[in-house]
Amino acid sequence: MTFSPDGKLLAMGTMGNIVRVMDAATGKDLIRHMGNGRYTTAAFQGNLSIVIAAITSANEIEISHISIDPAELIRDACSRLPRNLTREEWNQYLPGEPYRATCPNLPPER
Repeated sequence: MTFSPDGKLLAMGTMGNIVRVMDAATGKDLIRHMGNGRYTTAAFQGNLSIVIAAITSANEIEISHISIDPAELIRDACSRLPRNLTREEWNQYLPGEPYRATCPNLPPER
């Protein structure tokens, strides 16, 4: 595991092929990234990205670059989704947050 240069974020790999980026003060997950191997190294690159290394099941080293820039993460999610979240989904994943369409280029909720 490693702290961001400003000490506000903590990145850690898990045996379950997941890299977690958390708020260091609260422990709240900000990002969970599923990969292809057991993560062995994580390093912050500037303030908006992280570089990770994993050992895969074939005993190869895999290097990944993960953006932690919220705007880039939203763009990436919107490019993969067929529609916006329904209000029910929104309330399930973002309880207490006012509903809004996060992907203006996608059809509205049903």
